[in-house]
Amino acid sequence: MPDDINHDFVLMQRVAAGDQPACRIVIQLYLKGMIGLSFRMLRDMAATEDIAQDAFLRLWRIAKKWKPEARISKWLYRVTHNLATDEIRCRGKFIDQEVPDIRDKAADQYNNQHTSEVAA
Repeated sequence: MPDDINHDFVLMQRVAAGDQPACRIVIQLYLKGMIGLSFRMLRDMAATEDIAQDAFLRLWRIAKKWKPEARISKWLYRVTHNLATDEIRCRGKFIDQEVPDIRDKAADQYNNQHTSEVAA
């Protein structure tokens, strides 16, 4: 575990220095998991891709402030989860599917009573 944290710190130092291969390594290591997490929450690939891009941009912006004890994976997954949760809140629902119509029995009773009164 300490080796992983040290590896993350060194990798983030390279990212902070503008090392493009280091950025590609971070993307290769974490993109698939971020996409999976976000897509399970949203069921919308376009929004999922936007969230992954936003999370990586946030990581690049804070790279110079990266702390030696931090894990890239935990940080990225937390940011991804938070961004997906924000998207859900903006939409007002978890999955973008229509709710099926359910027959209102009270309306049927009203219609039956109205029909019988009009017929009388």
